[in-house]
Amino acid sequence: MFSTSPAYSFSTCISTSVRKSRSVSVFRKGISLTSANQLIVPIIILLIFSIFKNSRAQTPFHHFAGSLHSHSAYSDGNMANNPAYTRVKPCFEYADQSLYVDYWGISDHNHSQAGMSLPNFRKGILEADSVNQPGSFVALYGTEYGIISSGGHVLVYGIDSLIGWEQGNFEIFNAESDYNSLFDKVSRRPGAIAYLAHMSFDDYNYLLSQPYKAMWDSAICGMALKSGPAFSSDTLYNDPPSGTYLSRYRELLAKGYHVAPGIDHDSHYINFGRTNQGRTIILADTLTRASIYEAIRSRRFYATDDYNARLEFTVNNYGMSTTANGSSNPTIRIKVNDPDNEITGTIRLYYGVAGNNIIPVVIATAFNTDSLVYTHFTLANEPNYYFTEIIQADGQRLYSAPVWYTRNASPSPVILLNFTGSIQNRSAKLDWVTSSEQDADRFEILRSSENNPFTGIGSVKATGFTSSPSYYTFDDPEILLGPTSYQLKIFNLNGDFSYSQPILLSPGDIEEELILFPNPSSGDVWAIIQSDSLQHLELEVMNSSGQLILRTEFFTSSKKMSLQLPAEKLTSGLYLVRITNKDSRENSVSRLIRN
Repeated sequence: MFSTSPAYSFSTCISTSVRKSRSVSVFRKGISLTSANQLIVPIIILLIFSIFKNSRAQTPFHHFAGSLHSHSAYSDGNMANNPAYTRVKPCFEYADQSLYVDYWGISDHNHSQAGMSLPNFRKGILEADSVNQPGSFVALYGTEYGIISSGGHVLVYGIDSLIGWEQGNFEIFNAESDYNSLFDKVSRRPGAIAYLAHMSFDDYNYLLSQPYKAMWDSAICGMALKSGPAFSSDTLYNDPPSGTYLSRYRELLAKGYHVAPGIDHDSHYINFGRTNQGRTIILADTLTRASIYEAIRSRRFYATDDYNARLEFTVNNYGMSTTANGSSNPTIRIKVNDPDNEITGTIRLYYGVAGNNIIPVVIATAFNTDSLVYTHFTLANEPNYYFTEIIQADGQRLYSAPVWYTRNASPSPVILLNFTGSIQNRSAKLDWVTSSEQDADRFEILRSSENNPFTGIGSVKATGFTSSPSYYTFDDPEILLGPTSYQLKIFNLNGDFSYSQPILLSPGDIEEELILFPNPSSGDVWAIIQSDSLQHLELEVMNSSGQLILRTEFFTSSKKMSLQLPAEKLTSGLYLVRITNKDSRENSVSRLIRN
């Protein structure tokens, strides 16, 4: 689901790309102890002040630069047939040396018409692992699903199995033009990401002509506002994309989708990061794959034509992609930081109401300034959203992710710190924490399945009056059959109420979990399979070249089974270990490192 992350202080957003010669994070810079202390002390003071002021933690994020869309020779990349770049690994190494690149995504096409084969997909996953360097460079390997003439392209990351429709060339089947099924698969997979590439109006089964779908919203994290040029061979950063998909972006927001903007290169030649200066900036805690994926799933990213310009955008101190509510009218703060001191020609602030299908409009404009502060007087209980477009004097542009903000009709009886859920035995367990309560009566738990209205399923008595944290839990006894949303309706003693932001939970595609132990390993390796029912499973082990090393079939005989892998067949290197449900053909994949 979309982010409900805490607010973050405007002054503590940390931009890490500070040198024109190369994008360098705090992990790469080599900051001196003295200068680090000079940075840390004021940040700590600001954090402490903000906690007392807002009763919630303030979170500074680092700004990491890169792109999610490019291709290798494993599909239709390396169009100049350079013999040094026939694999994925050297492509990532090339990107790592480009200016202002902290992470890079290679999204090879998922079908054989563009050159993809199942062994090459497996090799791509392992080669990305081999070059991934937490704290220095993050390598992401995924696929570009679909064909333009039959529905459009979707970038899919976070699923280490090839999704496709060609016989013998997929690990998870999905019909070529069935985007509803694709988004359903992504929404059900913990950690999976769908991102829309160069979107046309009629793409994805006419997404823009259909009613809003919560399940699609949970899967789609963002879209390209600019893309390409896909077949440029420029390596001097001088070939920017022509045109934008801003109109598509505004239409998606108007329908109620929670999407963030990116800029992609869609590289088919060996010029990763060097076709132009366009970058997708991801706001993450650390430069690690897990942190980058979490930020993408939370929609914490924005788009810039200028690879070292950085954008700060808050609404009532809530950062980009946050969904929040409060009792006051929203005050929007915009700030552009460019170490080259380029002039900001125009700042445009857009506003819309989520789900009303009315295209967002510009409500404030500033000229020849790098900042804007604006307070918008809004209707109570209206689900507003805001984002900004920055136009530099040289024509380069930056686009923020939105902030979704609703002004409550009356102050909430509680300050809700968080509201989370998890799947246990295919049912939902809900947890929430309040930091204080005043005249609070109860929490009513609301539930909604696909496209159905929220209905009450139970209630929990509130503490009532307290200035200390209170912890609550609620177990939904129903078995979840698909993506399900939950929301809290919070009642005052006088009958007034407010709502929490909804959360969405999806049961996993399969009922099995695979754990490899020990991992890494130089001796015996055990595959531990946990299952909640009798299943017919297949276990496969593949090496870094995509070759099958081992295949065995078995039935689960208990909730936890252990299979010993033949150590003599596993030399030093990287391996993929996969269990497949023989009935549903769904699978779970883990990586094994042999020393």
